[in-house]
Amino acid sequence: MSGALPRGLRDLLLQRVARLDPATWGLLRVAAAAGRDVGYPLLRTVAALPEPQVRESLRQAVEHGVLVAEQATGSFRFRHALLAEAVDATLLPGEREELHARLAQELARSGAASPAELAPHWAAAGRRVEALAASVEAARQAQAVFGLAEAFAHLERALALWPVVPDAVDLVKVDLAELCSWAAELAWQTGAVPRAVELVPAQPPSPERAQALAALAHGLMLAWRHDESMVVCEQALALALTVGAHSAQVRALTVLGTDLAYLGRGD
Repeated sequence: MSGALPRGLRDLLLQRVARLDPATWGLLRVAAAAGRDVGYPLLRTVAALPEPQVRESLRQAVEHGVLVAEQATGSFRFRHALLAEAVDATLLPGEREELHARLAQELARSGAASPAELAPHWAAAGRRVEALAASVEAARQAQAVFGLAEAFAHLERALALWPVVPDAVDLVKVDLAELCSWAAELAWQTGAVPRAVELVPAQPPSPERAQALAALAHGLMLAWRHDESMVVCEQALALALTVGAHSAQVRALTVLGTDLAYLGRGD
C-alpha cells in the first residue's frame, strides 16, 4: 500500500469501518497488509485470534461491505482498493514491520507463496537479506515468462537493498555490475530508457553503457527530439568505438542518420 491518501479522503473512507470492534479492526489491518486477495488460513494464523473470533470478525467485515468473500478460492478481499489503502495507513511504525514479518514468515513456512509475493513483505518488514534474495529470484522467474515490467520492478527493489546487505554477491550469485546491466536491459525493453542509462555506470566504459546510450538516442529520435538525440548518439558512438560494441555502433549510426535527415542535413 502506498499510504499516500489525502487525509480527508482517508477519514471519509474509514467512516465505513469506524463502528467495527477492535478485533475486526485488527483483522482488517492484516488483510490490508497481506494484499489484494488473502486466504482464510493466512488470516487466521497471522491475526493470532481464537478461530471463532476470526470467523465472527470476518462476518462483520463482509456484512458491513468492507470485505468480499470469494467462495471459489476461500479468500477475502477489500471491496474497494482505496479502502484497503486507508486501513493500511492506520498501521503505526513498528506495527507495520512486525505485521509484514509475520505475513512473510507464515507464507514462507507454508510454501504457498512465490518469491514475488514474499519480496514486498520481507522489504516492508525491514528483513533486507530475505528481501534481496526474494527480489532477485522473483525477477528471474518473471523474466522467464516474459513478465519484463514485473522483473524490472523486482530488480529496482534489489538495487535499493544492495548497499545495506552484507555479502550480497554471495547471497544472490550476481555482482552489482551484472545486476545493473540486467536491470538496464529490462528498462530498455520496457520503454524506461532514461532509467536504463542511469543504471549502467559510466565507469568503467562498457558495451552495456554504449547500448543503453544508443537506446536512449533512439527513444529521443522517436519523440522528434532530434537535436537531443544527436548529442546522445555521438556519445554512444564514441563509446561503442572505444569498447568494440558493434551492435551499439550500428544502432547509434542508424539513429544519427535519421536525426540528420530530419534536421535537413542530408549531406
